[in-house]
Amino acid sequence: MISRWAAWIAGVVIAATLVFLFAIEIDQRNAPPIVIEVADRNDRIEVEIAGAVADPGVYRRSRGDRVIDLIDAAGGLLPEADTSALNQASRLSDGQRVFVPMLVAPSASPVASGLLDLNRATAEELTELPGIGAVRAEAIVAFRNQHGPFTSVDELLHVDGISTTVVEGLRPFATVGP
Repeated sequence: MISRWAAWIAGVVIAATLVFLFAIEIDQRNAPPIVIEVADRNDRIEVEIAGAVADPGVYRRSRGDRVIDLIDAAGGLLPEADTSALNQASRLSDGQRVFVPMLVAPSASPVASGLLDLNRATAEELTELPGIGAVRAEAIVAFRNQHGPFTSVDELLHVDGISTTVVEGLRPFATVGP
């Protein structure tokens, strides 16, 4: 038979084992879960911003960034930016293009103070018309020099690079004089 001493040691070992297992169980319940995160190699995205920002272009941003973060990275909005249709709180996605439109109102120029005469305006003055840049302004002056004075604003449609949309956009700001 088993001696009392051996029975007592066996009982202590069994009791200690039960206490140890109970302690492990309690510790597991109180411990925070172990979470193993695999680093996403694609945690960066590339997005483009264009329009009325200080420095338009393609930017590398973090996943989860918002349009306002991209605007800030691009140097902020220009004074003539129209953000009424832009959701600055929306999250960016890889390959997205954000366009910040400009206000339609003309800036302070000879055009703002009255109608610009297409027959007398210099190329520099013509660039102040909406939709007319340096290349189109030079084309207007060259056409005028080659074909004589304009007889109507609609005659701009004969100038290379000028569309109906451009003519309609500048019509409220242009006139033709003698």
